[in-house]
Amino acid sequence: SVDMLISNCRVGALSHTGEVKLELSLDSKGNLVGSYYEGGILTSSETIPASGVLVSCTIGSATLTLSSATTLALSFDRVTGAQKAQPDGSMCTAIRFESSRSYTIELVPSTGSHKLV
Repeated sequence: SVDMLISNCRVGALSHTGEVKLELSLDSKGNLVGSYYEGGILTSSETIPASGVLVSCTIGSATLTLSSATTLALSFDRVTGAQKAQPDGSMCTAIRFESSRSYTIELVPSTGSHKLV
């Protein structure tokens, strides 16, 4: 589901003139929430059951663990489809989901491509 949200954000960025952004966070119950914005306006939100799942992101050389207070924002360049940098200039290269099984979405910032491994 998160991989699809990232795809939708990238396609949205390529096809809309305004800023398109995806924010990932956890709600108070531990579910993953994907919020999609166009031009600064929330246009859709999807809640993915994730109670008991640790969600972390690799951004530059740091690892960020998502929570209700810590979010990940992803956006893509309208012309190239490449991932836009975080405020500190770093890029997200992986999103990990860990529970009894682990999954990782690998992101290639220079092209905007990503895959679930």
